[in-house]
Amino acid sequence: MKRYWTLLFAGLFLIGIFTACDNNDDGYSLNNVWVGMGVINKTGVGNNEYNITLDDNSILFPVASENQYTDLKNGERVIAYFTILGEKTSTGTQKQYYVKINALKDVLTKGIFMITPEKEDSIGNDPIHVNDVWLTNNYLNFEMQYYGGNMIHYINLVKDNNAQ
Repeated sequence: MKRYWTLLFAGLFLIGIFTACDNNDDGYSLNNVWVGMGVINKTGVGNNEYNITLDDNSILFPVASENQYTDLKNGERVIAYFTILGEKTSTGTQKQYYVKINALKDVLTKGIFMITPEKEDSIGNDPIHVNDVWLTNNYLNFEMQYYGGNMIHYINLVKDNNAQ
C-alpha cells in the first residue's frame, strides 16, 4: 500500500511539473504574429531608436528585428508585422508592448488633390473597387483594388473647389 501511495504521489508530482512548465501565463508566443497599421515615432538619431503608435493607440517598442530599417522617417505610416515579447508598463487604456519586428511596409499617404479646370485633363477616370474605408486618428484609409493589368496607376483623392 505504501508503494501505491508513493507511485501515485510521484505521478501527480510529475504531471504537475510538466503542466506548470507548459503553462504560458502571458499568452505570448514567438509563433504568433500580429499585424497593425501605425505611425513611426523616432526617439533618437539612430536607425533603431523608434517606436510605433498603432491605430488602436497601442505603442510598440521594438527590441528585436528581422531586418535593419535604415530609412525610417518620423511620422511615416507603416503596416507592422510583429511578435509580442511582453507587456511594458501600460498607462490607463494605452497598451504598450515590447515586440520583435518581423517586417515593416510603407503605406502611401497623400493629401487631397485640389482640381482646377487646367488640371482636369491630367486626372484619369479608371474605375476602382473600394473594399473598405475607415477613419483612424488623422487618416482616412482606403483598401481598394483596380483592374489595370501591368499599367502604372496613380490614385488621388480629388476635390473640386467649385463643387460642394
